[in-house]
Parts: sequence; structure tokens; C-alpha cells
Amino acid sequence: MKKLIFQVDNMLPRVQLLSKVITGKNTIAILDYLRLIHEKGKLSIMGADGETWLKIHVEGSEENNQDVDLCVDMRKFMQSLMGLSGKVVTLEIDCDSHLMQGKYDNGYFSLPFNDSGEYPAPPADDTPKKIDIYAKNLLRAIGLTEFAVANDELRPIMNGIHFDLTSEGMVCVASDGHRLVKYTDSTIKGDNETFSFNLAKKPSSLISSLLQKMDEYVTLKFNDNTVIVETNWFRMQTRLIVGRYPNFNTVIPSGYSKKAVFAKNDVLSALKRISPFGNFSTELTIVEFGLNKMELTSEDLDYSTKAQESVDCENNETTPMKIGLKGSFISQSIQNVPCDKVMIEYEGQDKAIIVSPYTQDEGSEYISIQMPMRLND
Repeated sequence: MKKLIFQVDNMLPRVQLLSKVITGKNTIAILDYLRLIHEKGKLSIMGADGETWLKIHVEGSEENNQDVDLCVDMRKFMQSLMGLSGKVVTLEIDCDSHLMQGKYDNGYFSLPFNDSGEYPAPPADDTPKKIDIYAKNLLRAIGLTEFAVANDELRPIMNGIHFDLTSEGMVCVASDGHRLVKYTDSTIKGDNETFSFNLAKKPSSLISSLLQKMDEYVTLKFNDNTVIVETNWFRMQTRLIVGRYPNFNTVIPSGYSKKAVFAKNDVLSALKRISPFGNFSTELTIVEFGLNKMELTSEDLDYSTKAQESVDCENNETTPMKIGLKGSFISQSIQNVPCDKVMIEYEGQDKAIIVSPYTQDEGSEYISIQMPMRLND
């Protein structure tokens, strides 16, 4: 009989993070389980989906002195700990019956477990390239770009965030073919050699969850097929999307002569109010740029609904110009601008617009490109 002792308040939040990896739709049954490990005096839990492996360290009791390595159903284990906040749980593990009993001050729960021998191991750690990145910088880069990631079975290379690491800085790009986001952080510098990789959307979202409250550096190690994100309390290893990312710089327009500058929250509020009156399938929003104003219109001809609002902006163009944009896309682009004042650069009805902060933060640059929709008039 082996024993493991832990505080529920230490274990449960870690299990909840791990649940973001374990999807419940795995082709291998053992991947519905989390792996509970105690070795060399350290307690940790592991979860995987066949593409991503996450190992998280958990603070355990100093009384834990036996090695343990077993697999238990993640959801049942998590449900067992729900409602036990503030309690200490002692797991009594019977290796003969493959049952473990979790005892606490006024009760217990009992769960079956499996041996860990069938649990798939992550790929070998053959990652010669390495860089240390401040957690908040990596979190910001992912947060500003992941909304534009595609979901395209025919072009899997677009289903993630593309990273370029050079001696001049880190560039993150995401695109679904209708919009493109590019974020550059010149404070993160690689070696003289350029490194590139494509991180899928699920692990990028997982990294965001893990880094939320971190104020320290994380280590990225990678090769052509794998990336490892490592800190003092977790280690995530995931397969990369293999392939060549399109040359995004060739589609970013330049030299536009027309610009409109406006308050971010004013336009977001207006878009939120008018969008219910538009067509839910096309989400067409007409933006008309005029002298020191933007007129936003949503209309659904099938149901005879329409809404229109005018928002003040800084624009010296006296000739009005209408551009059709997808409402949810332009809202997301503006929402993610890291500045209270937003600038839109435009040139014509059939040209992409450029959304950017009116003032870029020092050491970084953010731009979002969105293709227009065709107008009937």
C-alpha cells in the first residue's frame, strides 16, 4: 500500500489546466487519463492528446516518500476533488486491486487506476535550438494573433501561428486567407540564424492559459518537428505543423494615402449595437469614411432590418468612400489593437484595409489586414 498526500487547493487548479489538453475524443483510451507521478521527491501530473504532452509539478506533502506512477480517469479525478477546497487528501494506493482511496477529514472517494506502461511517451527531446522569452511578451504575442488563425483542412499550415525568430526580433503571424495579423517584438532576439516554426492553435491557447499569471522567463526549445515550452513548474511539448508558411510580407499593402483615426471603444460599441440588425450569414457591415466621421451600417434585406451609427474620427478626406467589411472580423481586429486610439488605412472598395494602433508601443509593432467584401451598389 502506497500513500500520496496533497492539498486540494494545490492539486485541483493544476488538474483543471491539464483538462485543456485531454479532449475526451481520443482514439487511444489511455489518453482520457491523467498520469500521476511521484519520483525523486517531486509530485507531478501529466496529460496528452497524442500531439501535445503537458507535465505540471504539484506541491505535495513532505511525508511523500514512495515512488508512484499510475493513470487515473482525469474527469472522475477532477470531479472527486470538486467541493473539497481547503482539505488535505491522502491517496492510499493498492497496487494489487488497482484501486486508490482518497481520504479526507470527513469522508473518502475511491477510484480505479491503470498502470502507466501503456501511456504514450512524448517524442525524444532532440531540440538543439533554444531561446529564453519573458512570459508576458510571449503571452502578448499569442493573444494578439491567435484570433486570426484559420480552420482549414485543405491548408493545415494556416491552422496555427507562424513564428520567425531573428537577430532583429520575433515576428508572429496568423491568417485565415481573409485577414492577416502580424505582430513584431524587437525586444526578443534570436541568434544570427533565423529560426521559424508553426504552432497549432490548441497548444498556443494552452500556452496562453499557462502563462496568464507568470512574471518570469520561459524557455523555448525547438527543432523542425517539435517545440518545448519549459518553466520551473511545467513542461509542455507539442508537435509543430510541418510545412512552409506563405510569404506574408508580399500581401501587406503599403503607401496608402487615406487614414482615419478614432477612439477604439466608440467604434466597438457602435458595431456591437448595429450588428444584430445585419445579415447573420454574411455579417456585412458597410463603413463609410467621410470628413471627420465614420458611418457604420448593418442591414438585412430579407427581414427589413437596418441600423446605422455615426462615429467621430480624424479624417481629412472630403470625398466619401464606402467599404464593405465582415462585422465580426473588423470588431476582432479593433478589439485586439493594444491602444485606445486606432488607425485604419484604406485606399479603395476593392483594397484591403490596414488596422493598427495610432501610436505603436516602443519595441513592438502590430498591424491587421482585412480583405473587403463586395458591395452591390
